[in-house]
Amino acid sequence: MMYRIFFLALAFIFSAGADAQSKAKIKTDKIAPFSIKLADGKIFTAAQLKKEATILIYFSPDCEHCQHFTKEMVDNYQTMIKDKQVVMVTYLPVNDVKRFEDMFELKNYKNIVVGTEEKTFMVRNYYGVTRFPFVALYNKAGKKVKAFADGPSFTDVAKIVKTL
Repeated sequence: MMYRIFFLALAFIFSAGADAQSKAKIKTDKIAPFSIKLADGKIFTAAQLKKEATILIYFSPDCEHCQHFTKEMVDNYQTMIKDKQVVMVTYLPVNDVKRFEDMFELKNYKNIVVGTEEKTFMVRNYYGVTRFPFVALYNKAGKKVKAFADGPSFTDVAKIVKTL
């Protein structure tokens, strides 16, 4: 009986600590210090970002919601996205990145970067991502303005993007 109480208490302590850590990660105001591999094999890092408003999207190429979000983003490119940096990050292999990039012709947009963090999960863990797409918006000073953790619609994100 004493062992059960001990293990229950231990499990509670670890779960509370893990929850506190994930909430702390989401509260950071700085963009994740990412390093992603692009479809062409080149590496792109957070240090290469310009001092411009930035939209970071953590996605899965096979996620229908992510595909719909990306289509809406591309459809609204001229009015909302053309003067922003967009970084799209997944954990899936680079061939999936290439397929996704081709599907939406993202190479045609110089300010959109799509890559994989592969199995490092650094970006996913930094933000505590549990649903796709995850979207974080940063102003020109690099400070987080808003994060959408629950698979937002493009319309919801667009309202904030207009203010960046």
